[in-house]
Amino acid sequence: MGGFLWMALVHTSLRDVIDKQHYSVDMLLAVVVTYGVWNALDWVYPASQPLPARAPGTPPDKPHPLVLALIALALATAAVIVIGGNC
Repeated sequence: MGGFLWMALVHTSLRDVIDKQHYSVDMLLAVVVTYGVWNALDWVYPASQPLPARAPGTPPDKPHPLVLALIALALATAAVIVIGGNC
């Protein structure tokens, strides 16, 4: 499965560069960051120990307030950049 994901990533990266949607440096950085994130999360969610299935009828987890705050901060920053860039 991992080999297929890497082939899909390389294919998408090459297609975006050929279609002139991104610079090649952007796509190279995307591959490096993807590799880093996959490796960083391996100790949190090891492939050898998949997460157990939820019991039927279990309520969903409540969103963590810190995660919601980080999302709000990121969206506010993006809004300032977009609105400020149009002035």
